Amino acid sequence: RGQTEGVKESANILLHDSADKNALPFDPVCDPVPDSILSSLLFYAPLALDFIYAECEVDMQLLAAQQGWRLVFASLDQNHNHAADADGTDLESDEHFSDKPASALFAHDELKIACLSVRGTAT
Repeated sequence: RGQTEGVKESANILLHDSADKNALPFDPVCDPVPDSILSSLLFYAPLALDFIYAECEVDMQLLAAQQGWRLVFASLDQNHNHAADADGTDLESDEHFSDKPASALFAHDELKIACLSVRGTAT
């Protein structure tokens, strides 16, 4: 009987110690984020933070395919700057500095969803 009480007391001490280790050193200012939201953020994050910044459409397509996405459309051509048009006012030429943001449309066949990703302009 003495051993059983000793084991219970040791278990209580361990539980108390682990609870102290899990205690935060500050008071949270908001509610915890549910796992479903974190999972969703992690699922969509590569589209906004990685794929859209690929150097070319082929690289974007390869990155997307690794995550189960299919590239449907991409418009990345925003870095034209013509040497003769130093002030950027020659808007008639195809080689002016573009204000059009890069964008891409991705589809996920398994989940039957599409996602449009748009990054900021180069100006």
